[in-house]
Amino acid sequence: MLTLAASVGYSICDKAAMARLAVAPWDASIPPAAVYYVLLCASGAIVFVPLALRRVSFGDLRALARTEMRTACFAAVIGFVGYGLILQALRTAPVSYVVATRQSSVLFAIAIAALRWRERPTRLHVLGAVATVIGVALVAE
Repeated sequence: MLTLAASVGYSICDKAAMARLAVAPWDASIPPAAVYYVLLCASGAIVFVPLALRRVSFGDLRALARTEMRTACFAAVIGFVGYGLILQALRTAPVSYVVATRQSSVLFAIAIAALRWRERPTRLHVLGAVATVIGVALVAE
């Protein structure tokens, strides 16, 4: 329930930001949603980078970056595109539709775990996936 409350909360904030950006004068060639996303990432980095550096040495992070940079860059691009699509949806659709549909990402996590890592979904996972699909379908009605 706390995760759902957080998801609804940040989705409402994102919707409000997209509504404000839609009426703001904008002459730049960069879409306002992209600038908003970069500002969100930068503000998060201000908080989380120092916390990470308290737990992991800079040398360990540098070594990890050498081995995982390609994967990290790929994940960053996918995250940027995905969040951009969510922000675009928030500009044009009711926030309740976007929040409900956004929760369908759990379905992809279950599918990836089953296909990539050969994890067998439990009965509870399958039940949750079915409930998610039903919930999205009900909101779409």
